[in-house]
Amino acid sequence: MWERYLLPTTVGLAFFTISLIHAFDRQIYRLRNILIIFILANTIRLVIGSFHVAQGFTEKGFAINSLLTNIKKDYHNGATVLLVVDPVDHYEQSYSLKTYLKLNDKIDLYGYALSNNLTDEFSKKLVQGWYYYYKGRCYSDMKSSPDLIVLLDKDRISDCFHQVHLDSSDYNNVLNDNSLYALLKRKNY
Repeated sequence: MWERYLLPTTVGLAFFTISLIHAFDRQIYRLRNILIIFILANTIRLVIGSFHVAQGFTEKGFAINSLLTNIKKDYHNGATVLLVVDPVDHYEQSYSLKTYLKLNDKIDLYGYALSNNLTDEFSKKLVQGWYYYYKGRCYSDMKSSPDLIVLLDKDRISDCFHQVHLDSSDYNNVLNDNSLYALLKRKNY
Protein backbone atom coordinates (compact mmCIF):
# COMPACT_ATOMS: atom_id res chain seq x y z
CA MET A 1 0.00 0.00 0.00
CA TRP A 2 2.86 2.35 0.60
CA GLU A 3 4.02 1.92 -3.07
CA ARG A 4 1.49 4.43 -4.26
CA TYR A 5 3.25 7.07 -2.14
CA LEU A 6 6.72 6.11 -3.36
CA LEU A 7 6.56 8.03 -6.62
CA PRO A 8 5.18 11.28 -5.17
CA THR A 9 7.56 11.03 -2.21
CA THR A 10 10.54 10.48 -4.49
CA VAL A 11 9.54 13.36 -6.75
CA GLY A 12 8.86 15.56 -3.73
CA LEU A 13 12.20 14.68 -2.13
CA ALA A 14 13.90 15.30 -5.46
CA PHE A 15 12.33 18.77 -5.72
CA PHE A 16 13.13 19.44 -2.08
CA THR A 17 16.74 18.30 -2.58
CA ILE A 18 17.12 20.37 -5.74
CA SER A 19 15.69 23.45 -4.06
CA LEU A 20 17.99 22.90 -1.06
CA ILE A 21 20.98 22.51 -3.37
CA HIS A 22 19.96 25.62 -5.27
CA ALA A 23 19.51 27.62 -2.07
CA PHE A 24 22.69 26.17 -0.68
CA ASP A 25 24.43 27.02 -3.95
CA ARG A 26 23.37 30.66 -3.59
CA GLN A 27 24.58 30.69 -0.01
CA ILE A 28 27.75 28.90 -1.07
CA TYR A 29 28.16 31.45 -3.85
CA ARG A 30 27.87 34.26 -1.32
CA LEU A 31 30.08 32.48 1.17
CA ARG A 32 32.53 31.62 -1.56
CA ASN A 33 32.71 35.26 -2.67
CA ILE A 34 33.14 36.45 0.90
CA LEU A 35 35.82 33.81 1.43
CA ILE A 36 37.60 34.78 -1.80
CA ILE A 37 37.53 38.47 -0.84
CA PHE A 38 38.82 37.62 2.64
CA ILE A 39 41.61 35.43 1.25
CA LEU A 40 42.58 38.06 -1.33
CA ALA A 41 42.60 40.83 1.26
CA ASN A 42 44.84 38.81 3.57
CA THR A 43 47.06 37.68 0.71
CA ILE A 44 47.53 41.24 -0.50
CA ARG A 45 48.33 42.32 3.06
CA LEU A 46 50.86 39.47 3.35
CA VAL A 47 52.38 40.29 -0.04
CA ILE A 48 52.78 43.94 0.94
CA GLY A 49 54.27 42.86 4.27
CA SER A 50 56.69 40.46 2.58
CA PHE A 51 57.62 43.21 0.12
CA HIS A 52 58.67 45.42 3.04
CA VAL A 53 60.61 42.53 4.59
CA ALA A 54 62.31 41.92 1.24
CA GLN A 55 63.22 45.62 1.01
CA GLY A 56 64.71 45.47 4.52
CA PHE A 57 66.64 42.34 3.59
CA THR A 58 67.96 44.08 0.48
CA GLU A 59 68.99 47.11 2.51
CA LYS A 60 70.85 44.84 4.93
CA GLY A 61 72.53 43.18 1.96
CA PHE A 62 73.72 46.52 0.60
CA ALA A 63 74.85 47.58 4.09
CA ILE A 64 76.83 44.38 4.72
CA ASN A 65 78.35 44.64 1.23
CA SER A 66 79.45 48.19 2.00
CA LEU A 67 80.84 47.06 5.36
CA LEU A 68 82.83 44.20 3.82
CA THR A 69 84.13 46.40 1.01
CA ASN A 70 85.32 49.04 3.47
CA ILE A 71 86.93 46.48 5.78
CA LYS A 72 88.88 45.07 2.82
CA LYS A 73 89.81 48.55 1.63
CA ASP A 74 90.97 49.81 5.04
CA TYR A 75 92.67 46.61 6.20
CA HIS A 76 96.43 46.32 5.90
CA ASN A 77 98.59 43.35 6.87
CA GLY A 78 99.17 43.22 10.58
CA ALA A 79 96.21 45.42 11.42
CA THR A 80 94.04 44.43 14.35
CA VAL A 81 90.31 44.35 13.70
CA LEU A 82 87.89 44.20 16.60
CA LEU A 83 84.29 43.07 16.15
CA VAL A 84 82.05 44.50 18.87
CA VAL A 85 78.63 42.87 19.09
CA ASP A 86 75.85 41.80 21.34
CA PRO A 87 76.43 38.04 21.04
CA VAL A 88 72.75 37.26 21.52
CA ASP A 89 71.31 39.73 19.00
CA HIS A 90 74.04 39.21 16.39
CA TYR A 91 75.08 35.64 17.07
CA GLU A 92 74.86 34.33 13.49
CA GLN A 93 76.15 37.52 11.90
CA SER A 94 79.26 37.60 14.08
CA TYR A 95 80.01 33.95 13.28
CA SER A 96 79.53 34.37 9.55
CA LEU A 97 81.45 37.66 9.40
CA LYS A 98 84.45 36.20 11.22
CA THR A 99 84.38 33.04 9.09
CA TYR A 100 83.95 34.92 5.80
CA LEU A 101 86.75 37.40 6.48
CA LYS A 102 89.12 34.69 7.73
CA LEU A 103 88.54 32.34 4.80
CA ASN A 104 88.27 34.84 1.95
CA ASP A 105 90.52 37.69 3.01
CA LYS A 106 92.75 36.17 5.73
CA ILE A 107 91.46 38.74 8.22
CA ASP A 108 91.16 37.18 11.65
CA LEU A 109 88.86 39.24 13.83
CA TYR A 110 89.11 39.80 17.53
CA GLY A 111 85.80 39.86 19.34
CA TYR A 112 84.25 41.81 22.16
CA ALA A 113 80.83 40.97 23.55
CA LEU A 114 78.82 43.94 24.73
CA SER A 115 77.46 42.99 28.11
CA ASN A 116 73.81 42.40 28.68
CA ASN A 117 71.89 41.25 31.69
CA LEU A 118 71.14 37.70 30.64
CA THR A 119 68.23 36.06 32.38
CA ASP A 120 67.33 33.04 30.27
CA GLU A 121 69.42 29.91 29.80
CA PHE A 122 69.29 30.04 26.00
CA SER A 123 70.93 33.47 25.90
CA LYS A 124 73.58 32.34 28.36
CA LYS A 125 74.35 29.33 26.14
CA LEU A 126 74.62 31.62 23.09
CA VAL A 127 77.13 33.83 24.88
CA GLN A 128 79.15 30.81 26.03
CA GLY A 129 79.23 29.49 22.45
CA TRP A 130 80.23 32.89 21.16
CA TYR A 131 83.15 33.12 23.63
CA TYR A 132 84.21 29.61 22.69
CA TYR A 133 84.27 30.57 19.00
CA TYR A 134 86.38 33.66 19.74
CA LYS A 135 88.63 31.82 22.21
CA GLY A 136 92.14 33.29 21.99
CA ARG A 137 90.83 36.12 19.80
CA CYS A 138 88.98 38.26 22.37
CA TYR A 139 89.64 41.90 23.13
CA SER A 140 91.52 40.90 26.28
CA ASP A 141 93.98 38.94 24.06
CA MET A 142 94.90 42.03 22.02
CA LYS A 143 98.35 43.53 22.59
CA SER A 144 97.47 47.00 21.29
CA SER A 145 94.47 49.17 20.48
CA PRO A 146 92.48 48.00 17.47
CA ASP A 147 93.11 49.64 14.13
CA LEU A 148 89.56 48.96 12.96
CA ILE A 149 86.44 48.44 15.04
CA VAL A 150 83.42 46.80 13.44
CA LEU A 151 80.00 47.22 15.03
CA LEU A 152 77.00 45.31 13.73
CA ASP A 153 74.73 47.82 15.46
CA LYS A 154 75.89 51.39 14.97
CA ASP A 155 73.58 52.55 17.76
CA ARG A 156 75.91 50.81 20.23
CA ILE A 157 79.00 52.93 19.44
CA SER A 158 78.85 54.78 22.77
CA ASP A 159 78.41 51.45 24.63
CA CYS A 160 81.46 50.17 22.79
CA PHE A 161 83.73 53.01 23.88
CA HIS A 162 82.32 52.99 27.40
CA GLN A 163 82.86 49.24 27.92
CA VAL A 164 86.11 48.82 25.96
CA HIS A 165 87.64 51.95 27.53
CA LEU A 166 88.92 53.48 24.31
CA ASP A 167 88.84 57.15 23.40
CA SER A 168 86.14 57.80 20.79
CA SER A 169 88.03 60.84 19.50
CA ASP A 170 90.74 58.49 18.20
CA TYR A 171 88.34 56.87 15.71
CA ASN A 172 86.24 57.94 12.72
CA ASN A 173 83.29 56.06 11.28
CA VAL A 174 84.11 55.45 7.61
CA LEU A 175 80.61 54.25 6.68
CA ASN A 176 77.65 56.43 5.73
CA ASP A 177 75.58 57.83 8.55
CA ASN A 178 72.52 55.95 7.27
CA SER A 179 74.32 52.58 7.35
CA LEU A 180 73.10 49.93 9.76
CA TYR A 181 76.68 49.15 10.76
CA ALA A 182 79.73 51.10 11.86
CA LEU A 183 83.35 50.71 10.84
CA LEU A 184 85.55 52.80 13.04
CA LYS A 185 89.06 53.48 11.78
CA ARG A 186 91.80 54.71 14.05
CA LYS A 187 92.85 58.22 12.98
CA ASN A 188 96.61 57.57 12.97
CA TYR A 189 96.24 54.20 11.23
